[in-house]
Amino acid sequence: MRPKDYLSQVRHIDNEIDSKIKLLEDLRARAMSIGSLEVKDKVQSSGGLDFSDWMDRYVDLQKEVTDKVDELIDLKQRIISQIDRMENPLYRLILVSRYLRDMRLGEIAARYNYNYGYIKNAHGNALLEFKEKNPEVFHD
Repeated sequence: MRPKDYLSQVRHIDNEIDSKIKLLEDLRARAMSIGSLEVKDKVQSSGGLDFSDWMDRYVDLQKEVTDKVDELIDLKQRIISQIDRMENPLYRLILVSRYLRDMRLGEIAARYNYNYGYIKNAHGNALLEFKEKNPEVFHD
């Protein structure tokens, strides 16, 4: 795995969490619409779910979200420790900004008053130093 792919795991897990949260919102809305019917009312559908089925699905998905958030926190803490091994403070700043704060290289350049080309080049060097300082992660 390349350093860029390794660091990009943060964004992928974050996107997965966002997707599951949207599903949670949908499930909650459906469960509430079913739950708002009186108990004596029947919902006629082929194989439809009742309120408790929706709530069971909601609780299961909420646990998945919680587990993913825990995974994301652990990954971020591990990556922060790995980035902290790097000597160059600009490289650390670039990797934290790009992979933990999800900033684009152009945003990083503008935010810290650097030329885009300089940040792009420094990003490549930062990835090389990150790989060098973390040999336990990158087995060639």
